[in-house]
Order: sequence, then structure tokens, then C-alpha cells
Amino acid sequence: ARGDALLQRSAELGWGTLDLMRMRFALADGDRERAALHLRLNFQRFDNITPASQAVIDAAAAAIGDPARMGELLAAVDDDVEGINHFGWGALLGALGAHRRALEVELDPGRSRSRNFLRSVWWPTARGMVEDPLFLRVAERDGLLAYWRAQGFPAGCRLLEQPEPRMDCSERWRTTRAGGG
Repeated sequence: ARGDALLQRSAELGWGTLDLMRMRFALADGDRERAALHLRLNFQRFDNITPASQAVIDAAAAAIGDPARMGELLAAVDDDVEGINHFGWGALLGALGAHRRALEVELDPGRSRSRNFLRSVWWPTARGMVEDPLFLRVAERDGLLAYWRAQGFPAGCRLLEQPEPRMDCSERWRTTRAGGG
């Protein structure tokens, strides 16, 4: 209840992604119907939704309701390079478990980048993205890899060089599950 109140207060202060956050929480709780509702509510705030973007939203809601329909979402994302207000689809794909495809979409230079992508990779629903070797390309592109090498990697994470460079955040997730953050 306190978390919901804080989310509501953030929306009152102008944070526009309240419903995406609620979607993630609903997914984590296993409430797929509520997750699909919040996905749709999030995109109601946009007035420039193209037919291709609406197809992504509809396919995402369908995939939330029935994970077997994820292929429809992937196809819709392939058809919508532009996104909504430069809301790239990588963060959404990651939240729904299509981690590798989320990274590919985010790295595609012909697509709009997700404003929330780097934030989204740390959510438990996107846990696998950080440890995918493609994530290091995103981290390098955005200056994070150089920063982490100079300042230290995120708590509970380290860089593995062999056999293929990738992040290992297993300690971070173990701490998160234990309630430590």
C-alpha cells in the first residue's frame, strides 16, 4: 500500500511512466490481466500513436495475457521501427522476457532508442538482459562500461572476460531476493 501511494505521488509530480511501473509490479505478482491494463493505460497518454505502434501495444497486451503469443509481439516490433514519441520498444520487450531481442532492438541504429532502457535492465523481470553479452555493447555505447571500469561496477556485479565478455550480477540478484535491495 505504501508503495502504491509513493507511485501515485510520483505521478502527481509529473512522472509519466507510472503505469509502466505498475505493469512491471503486476507482472512480478503474476497478475497478467492487471499488467495488460496498465500497459494500455500508459500509452493512452500519447496522441500520436501510429497504426504500427498500436499494433505493438495490442500484441504486447496479448502476449502479457498469453505468453505463447510473444511471436506476435516480436513481429509487430519488427514492423514498427519508429516507436511512439521515440519510445523504443527495447524496454518493453525486456520487461516481458524477450531479453535478447530487447538488446537487439536497442542496438539497432535504425530504430528509436528506449528512454527507459538502461533503467529497465535492472528490474527483476529483465534480469537476464544484464548478463547477456550483448548488454556490454549497450553499456559501452552509452559510456557505462568506461565509467564502471573507472569507478567500480554496480553492487553485486562484476565483469567476466572469459569465455566471452559479459556481466555477472548473480550476487546482486541473490541480495535482491533476500530483501537487500
